[in-house]
Amino acid sequence: MTYRYILEKYNGAKSRHTCPSCEKHRVFAKYIDTETGDFLPYEVGRCNREDKCSYHYTPKQYFENNNSTFTERTIAPLLEYKQKKREISYIDKDVLIESIKQSKGNNFETFLLTFFDAETTSNLLAKYYVGTSSKWNGATIFWQVDQSHNIRTGKIMLYDEVKGKRIKEPYNHISWTHTSLNQPEYNLQQCLFGEHLLINKIDAIALVESEKTAITCSGFSSRFIWLACGGLSNLTKERCKALKGRNVLLFPDFGCFDKWTNKAKELSEIMSINVSNLLEKSSDKYGLKLGDDLADLILKKNKE
Repeated sequence: MTYRYILEKYNGAKSRHTCPSCEKHRVFAKYIDTETGDFLPYEVGRCNREDKCSYHYTPKQYFENNNSTFTERTIAPLLEYKQKKREISYIDKDVLIESIKQSKGNNFETFLLTFFDAETTSNLLAKYYVGTSSKWNGATIFWQVDQSHNIRTGKIMLYDEVKGKRIKEPYNHISWTHTSLNQPEYNLQQCLFGEHLLINKIDAIALVESEKTAITCSGFSSRFIWLACGGLSNLTKERCKALKGRNVLLFPDFGCFDKWTNKAKELSEIMSINVSNLLEKSSDKYGLKLGDDLADLILKKNKE
């Protein structure tokens, strides 16, 4: 990196810091001075709980609040770095294929089988390139494949096979395939999960947060191409440029309607975009909790 301050990488259990806002442990990434290797003061950083906390105190804000000069030392090198384009790194397709062959014991697949028959489940997993990882027993790989069928990375997560919820104790079980492959020079540029499906000319796109939700909803409704951004912070113009000219309907998690509405305003210049308030309207009837998503609502309705 050529600019002076970078955000420390965090990856599940490797996050060491406590968020100064929500006070949750091991969820806070701090900024580092790349010249000295030192952390900035404890409050300067970002909480990775984007929906439930969203705390982000940047170096620029810190220096401005403390009457220090920021532009000469940081902004100019940052612009220099952004202007320097690096070639995107990709993962070999054989790695993806091998992970799909090893589907036995995948907790997420077991969960899907409680709602769909074996054929439908198999088709959904194949459609979204879902694989199995040896990172943890029963772990799932949600591969990110772009429109050109280049493999950007794979998100590794561990789900409970009965409830279909992510395992977050004693730490958040989430990792990345490119990290497991130990490629230190890997230049990751993520894409939307399911982006490879945009080769289909169906105009109606539904965008949710989690990969699990996109797959589950696709099993219940073929009206849309279901995609996932993987987190509110990933709902950016750069990540969504593949949706240019499409009609997109956002389905935010319960309690995040206002945040997603503000994001939609930023994205409206590249696509026709609307935000669904279905979860807000259904919350009382179905007893939704903050953070519940469209898949939770559909599964509750399916059990009636």
